[in-house]
Amino acid sequence: MIGTNICGSLHGRPSGRLIGTIWSVLYILMAISAWLVWISGPLDRIYVQIVLFFLQPGLNIVWSFLFFRLRNPRQALIEVFALWAAILLTMISFLSADFIAGLLLIPYIAWVSVVVFLNYEILRLNPR
Repeated sequence: MIGTNICGSLHGRPSGRLIGTIWSVLYILMAISAWLVWISGPLDRIYVQIVLFFLQPGLNIVWSFLFFRLRNPRQALIEVFALWAAILLTMISFLSADFIAGLLLIPYIAWVSVVVFLNYEILRLNPR
């Protein structure tokens, strides 16, 4: 008998619908978080926070390209660690500008932690 996991797909992968929903919620939380930092003070005071925040989408695109387009989970794993670190630095810097803004990024780093794990497992199960 073939079964599905709680996410609705085979082999332990989250379904596309679930992933889309998760990213939608995360982007909303990220936008609110960035907005809270933006209104917290003058640009010269929040410059580092804003740069760190806008670094993340670029890193996210690079990970997607490495993992899905180039099918290189080894390089993607290295890159997703950089993304995870950028999110952590952003959270820490956001906490100093607006505490709630930093807290709103917790689901994002949690999800990327899941991505790190899944990427690692794919690499482990498919060594070259």
